[in-house]
Amino acid sequence: MHDLALTGQGGQSTASYVEGAADWPPALCTPVTPTPSGLLLRRHVVGFYSAVDTEVKDERITYHYEKLFDVTLDILLDHPRFTRAAWGRLFVPEFLQHYDRVLYLDVDIIPGPLNCDLSRIELPFGLGMVRDSISLNRKPVTIQGRDPKSCNNSVELRDYFNSGVILFDPSKWDSDWVRAKLKQYNDAGMLTTQYPDQDFINIAFDGKISELSPNMNFQFPLMGLGLITSGTPSICHFTSSLKPFHILPKNGAPELVCVAAEKFKDMLQEAGLGGYALEPYRNPKSLFVLKMLWRKLLEDRGISTKKSRKMRHQWHERRRITQQYLETGIKDGVFSDRFDLQIETSEISTRFNGFEVLPDD
Repeated sequence: MHDLALTGQGGQSTASYVEGAADWPPALCTPVTPTPSGLLLRRHVVGFYSAVDTEVKDERITYHYEKLFDVTLDILLDHPRFTRAAWGRLFVPEFLQHYDRVLYLDVDIIPGPLNCDLSRIELPFGLGMVRDSISLNRKPVTIQGRDPKSCNNSVELRDYFNSGVILFDPSKWDSDWVRAKLKQYNDAGMLTTQYPDQDFINIAFDGKISELSPNMNFQFPLMGLGLITSGTPSICHFTSSLKPFHILPKNGAPELVCVAAEKFKDMLQEAGLGGYALEPYRNPKSLFVLKMLWRKLLEDRGISTKKSRKMRHQWHERRRITQQYLETGIKDGVFSDRFDLQIETSEISTRFNGFEVLPDD
C-alpha cells in the first residue's frame, strides 16, 4: 500500500503522489494539465476521470487519469453553483483504496514544509479537517440555510470545519453511506436551495470529523495576525476573494495575496508552465480605491480614522481568539496531528495600509 495520494479541486484529472517520506513534492499547484510538480484544478469543470490510465513519473509520483463520476453522482440534480465536482471529492477514496491516506486540496493553496507522516494520523470515521476560521470561538455552531422560505432554516452543529483541505482514510470510508446522505439531502432540496457543499459535509459528518490543527489548513484570516514566530504552515489556504492565481489589481489587493501570487508564478515556472494565463479578476471600484488611498495618506501622517480604529479593534479581537484557540487545542490535545509552529503570545504593533491591518514589521 502506498503512503499518500493528493487530489485537487474539480477538473479534468487527479494526481496522486506516492511518497516514502513525509515530504511534499517540489510544488503542489500547477494549472489544469498534470505535471511532475502537481495540479491545479477548477471546481466548475464537472467530473474526474475513471481508471483508464496510470503513469509512474518516478519512484515518488504516480498519476492516475480517472473518470470517477460518470454515474456515481447521477442521484444529484445539476445546479450552476454546486457541480458534481464539488461533491466528487467525497468519492475519491473509493477509487484510491490502495493508499493509506488521500489528501484533498482546494485550488487556492500554497504548500509549505510537511512536518509529520500523514499516514500515522488516526481518523476513526475516515476524514480529518481543520476548523473554519469563522468558528474558532463558537461551539456549538449554528449555520443558516440560504433559502429564507424554508421553515427549518438553521442547523446546530458541534463544530464547523473548512472543507478546502480534507484528509481521508480510504480503509474507513463508506461511499455508499455518503451517497445515501447526498440523496436524502438532495431530495429534501437542501443541496441547491439551502446549504453549500461545505455545510453538507459538516451536517452529514457532525461529530465524526477528526480535528486537524491549522497547520494543515492555515486560512487567510489567520495569516496576517503575527501569531507564528517560528515555522511555516504546511498548507496556506487563501480563502479571500482574491486568489494567488488571479491577475491582481494595482490597488486594493491584500499584501499577503500579492506575496503568494509571486510564489504561485514561481511554481508555474518550476512546472514548465510559465506561459500560463492567470485568471482575470474584476478591479475594485474607483471610489473604494480613492477611500483606501486617502485613509493610507492620513495614517502615514499620524491621523487615525474611524475606519482604521474599528479595523484595529477587530484585528486584535481576532488575534486574541485565534491565540486562545491554538493554546487550548495544544494543551488539551485536541488536534489529531502535530502542531510545531511557535506562537507569539505578546502584544505586537500594527500598521494600516488603507484597507487592512497587518503586523508592523
